[in-house]
Amino acid sequence: MYVFSLGSADWPPGCRYGHPVIHPVVGRKSEGFLLHFILRGQLHHSIADRAYVAGPNDAVWMDVGRRVQYRNETANRVRFCWVLFNGRNVPELFEALGADRDPMFRSLDRPGMLSIIQQLRRVVARQSKGCEARISTLLSGLVEQLVAVRPIRTPLGSVRDAPAGVSEPVLHAIAMLSTAYHVAWSVKYLSQKVGLSPSYFIRQFREEVGMTPLHYLNHYRVEQAKALLSGTKLSVTEVAHTVGVPSVERFSKLFHEMAGQSPRRYRLSSSRK
Repeated sequence: MYVFSLGSADWPPGCRYGHPVIHPVVGRKSEGFLLHFILRGQLHHSIADRAYVAGPNDAVWMDVGRRVQYRNETANRVRFCWVLFNGRNVPELFEALGADRDPMFRSLDRPGMLSIIQQLRRVVARQSKGCEARISTLLSGLVEQLVAVRPIRTPLGSVRDAPAGVSEPVLHAIAMLSTAYHVAWSVKYLSQKVGLSPSYFIRQFREEVGMTPLHYLNHYRVEQAKALLSGTKLSVTEVAHTVGVPSVERFSKLFHEMAGQSPRRYRLSSSRK
């Protein structure tokens, strides 16, 4: 994932802004997903002719490829942070979290959101070597904050490669893991989302899938990494961060354990086919 722009605003009453569907400079559909996080006051949004009002600690996640406008209709100032970003998995996550139908994410963890946004601003400002990987990790953290207040709504019937006859809680877990595989999932969090105790969840998942939830997640990450290594020019470090493994050393070890060769050797062998 990568950032187009980010910042903060302190708007007086009557201030407004709109994103054109067709970008005025490049002459094609605007690209990216805009996240607003409200710090003070209320910000009114119009997205594809539907109205939303966001207050303190709420976030609004929008596709700027649609008609988006926002304004301060109150008598008080409104302060908010914003991040415009995109990435290979962002459109899929946007739909999986239902943001295309309901862009409002209520009562987010304010310290957690501010910490991530402040770190993003520092990394983007410095533009030091390897900052792309750090930016991707921080953006994954932002998405994880959204996941925390809204479960992923992937329809159970659409889960690909799920073993036949598995229970609904395990299917739900597979949907979350395979849709947002770059997120730093924990067994405790997954078990809460599917309504089981951690120990029972691990046991049921292993019995039905043949591996633990985190082993399934790592297996899925490696399969996605294979596709990126053979189908893109991303570096191994970029691939590692794209699939949710912030350490390239850990990624290389994990890849070798599951694929039987290093990521670089896999890319080389794939190019010869």
